[in-house]
Amino acid sequence: MSITILNNIISYSHPQKLKSMDEYLRKVDVKGFHYISFISSKGITYIVNPDHVTNNTATNMLIALNDHNKSPNTIKRIANDLTKFLDYLMLFKINLDEIMDLEDILIGFAVYLQVLGTSSIKVQKSIEWSLIDYVPLVDDSIQELVSNEYGQKYITQSSGYTADHIVQHIQNAIKYLEQYNEEKAIPLNTIPRKSISNKSTFSSTIKDTYDSTVYDANYILARSGLNHSNTNKLAKPTKERIPSLSEMNIFMSVSKEKNTFIHNLLLLTLKGFGLRSAEVSNIKFFDSLIPANFLSLPYDQAISFLKNSKNLGDIYYNNSIKRWTCNVVIAEGRDYSKRNKSGSREVSYIFEQEEFSAALYLVIRERLLIFRAKPNLETSNFLFLNPRNKMKAFKNYTSNNIITSMSKRVSKASGIAFSWIHPHTFRHYFATYLLRIKKFTLDDVSRMLGHSDTDVTRGTYIHYLEEDTSDEGNIIEKIKDAYSSDREVTNGLD
Repeated sequence: MSITILNNIISYSHPQKLKSMDEYLRKVDVKGFHYISFISSKGITYIVNPDHVTNNTATNMLIALNDHNKSPNTIKRIANDLTKFLDYLMLFKINLDEIMDLEDILIGFAVYLQVLGTSSIKVQKSIEWSLIDYVPLVDDSIQELVSNEYGQKYITQSSGYTADHIVQHIQNAIKYLEQYNEEKAIPLNTIPRKSISNKSTFSSTIKDTYDSTVYDANYILARSGLNHSNTNKLAKPTKERIPSLSEMNIFMSVSKEKNTFIHNLLLLTLKGFGLRSAEVSNIKFFDSLIPANFLSLPYDQAISFLKNSKNLGDIYYNNSIKRWTCNVVIAEGRDYSKRNKSGSREVSYIFEQEEFSAALYLVIRERLLIFRAKPNLETSNFLFLNPRNKMKAFKNYTSNNIITSMSKRVSKASGIAFSWIHPHTFRHYFATYLLRIKKFTLDDVSRMLGHSDTDVTRGTYIHYLEEDTSDEGNIIEKIKDAYSSDREVTNGLD
């Protein structure tokens, strides 16, 4: 089946997806399916192609699991999941080396599993193996072959799949794609990611939590037309305390007096673009594209250069709307390559443009001076580098450490308790500011936040979606009342 036809199936409504794929599978002819085998003497499970040749990529993945002391039953379950994914690639004639968007392939796989589990499809005239009467297919159990009146063999109907079961298959399919990527590069960055919170095993305090990202199998499932019960957990109203306008102004003003250039830019980026910590640390910037005379340019000319250059990195000035814009992309790199929740998006800076211009200029100027003074330092194509740590790029937890330390300094200097502020606080502030002050639509806010769908945004910020005709002061009082300090404060991430 061509990728064009598969994409057409993906674009249909859910019932039409199932019907279209069912119709296709009824017509397809194959000469066998993938199956698993076991070498008892070595304790190795391996996967075999329909032509009885070992599938090296899948088998290498299983061997790696064995080396990491996964139980034989777990490896067998994963192997069974992989055979279904490999069958899917075979039946739809999908060549991974030619694929530009793996998200669509995974959505198609989720639809394929639903068809296997819900339709009365029987793959007829497909098995031509003369020496066996069974095929390890579809479920953990062996599927029987039944002969019709003409002696042709077909596979009995498979049982249904739960949403949890399909998510498990998607996760293992992604692991296979990661293994495949080690052998031949494929666009893993097209698979959606989501942000999660991790806590230290030694403490449950906010300062010992940090963000990380994983592939979002639930989002793939939802795109296939099947809802997952666990997705409701993503739509619970946030219990985070969110700053009022006056609180945010105090925090920004006091912190600016003590901030380094890079710390000030970090604050403005978190506040003005609503990014996750992982997304901030992945913002690209290319020093090599800055002209040699940049440091000698007058301020106005330097700002003009930055505003008219769209290829310096992921942050650029959009002259058509006169706003700084961040191109949030899924970036591969180092120890935190799995980043974003829902793919690429562009977000415009919503606060004072010239303040951000000045902050960006000062950071670029400082980094150029440091690299000129210390030419042996290794440069990096990321915007956020740490001048106090040999200009190494920020990691995922760096923002959390900086904001935690900053919150303590601001609390001491202002006499106001700000210890509850952490990087994700600014993301919540960004969302509520757009919804209640700027009156942005829910769809626009959802897109700017990079949520998988508007239901996540609606559920997270449900307190801010009610009708309100009061003035700005009353709005802020409502915000403060809804998230007063005596409410439970968690580090839940949306």
